[in-house]
Amino acid sequence: MSSNIREARIFVKHKNILKKLCKFAFSGRDASLYIFPYGVKGEFFYGTRFFMEEELKQTFNFKQQHRSNKVPKISIHQSGQVHVSCDRENVAGPLSIKPLSEFQGEHLATIQVVHFDELLKFSSIPKEKASEKNISISVDNALQSGKLVVYCNSKEGSFKVNCSLTFTLKRPGLADPIYFGIDVKGQEPLAGVENQFGVVILAGFDSRRYNNQSLSFLYVCA
Repeated sequence: MSSNIREARIFVKHKNILKKLCKFAFSGRDASLYIFPYGVKGEFFYGTRFFMEEELKQTFNFKQQHRSNKVPKISIHQSGQVHVSCDRENVAGPLSIKPLSEFQGEHLATIQVVHFDELLKFSSIPKEKASEKNISISVDNALQSGKLVVYCNSKEGSFKVNCSLTFTLKRPGLADPIYFGIDVKGQEPLAGVENQFGVVILAGFDSRRYNNQSLSFLYVCA
């Protein structure tokens, strides 16, 4: 994908219907990445969670922290600061991960689809510009749920897995390009949030944590 990209609108084509998923926005100065979900009900919930290393899965109430009728954004700054906000007063985080200039193909964020049938249909596709792109992802009609796993690499355009979508960023504040990759996967439908949300975004995982430290992360439900 072009190095001067500023926005990428992500659609999902499921059962021959084009549906909204999320939007990526990129800073014009550095490698900072911002993720905006396309909500299904106009109501958004977000916050911070943590779990211990021995926990394989965790169940919690997504509605206990922040609620908004405005679209929140997950900000993943080049410095490694990550937070979620819809205005200056309602902020989840910040959490600290390593700077993006230190990533070497690791996982950065995950966008999960609760159920493809729950996503909003696109009435009309926005026009593309040189710096604004539309990306359509076709998924198998038999799949009920899926996820986009986002990776980052500051050294080269390769990642921990083979990614079907890649972005290369060249910015005035970067000595070298930074690469982002997206791997598209099917998954079992998310339990407990059916008919409530269409998209769940997770970010802020810090790979530098030591043994027995809790793993913190940020979430947005849309």
